[in-house]
Amino acid sequence: MRTRTSREGGVRPKLGATVLVQGTGGVSLFAAQLALAEGLRVIATTSSPEKAERLKKLGVTDIIDYRQNPAWHEDVLRLTGGEGADHIVEVGGPGTLSQSLQAVAEAR
Repeated sequence: MRTRTSREGGVRPKLGATVLVQGTGGVSLFAAQLALAEGLRVIATTSSPEKAERLKKLGVTDIIDYRQNPAWHEDVLRLTGGEGADHIVEVGGPGTLSQSLQAVAEAR
């Protein structure tokens, strides 16, 4: 994903890169749609089956219910073969930052 500035000459994510979005709020849904449109893989966390359905309708196939699995970073690692997500849209702040850091791919 990129900002307007990076779109004009910055680095583009590689096709097939993985983006983790948190929840089903406006920022996360927009990020998921943008990532999918760019051909990126999206993993999303959510808190209910109803919200998971919203994500599925957008085309997200990898969905983690963080209420059923509070250690959701482990699922991200499992889904990525231990690599982690290339990009994380961190919207949870102090409550999710630690797990986001555990779920992010190391710089290559």
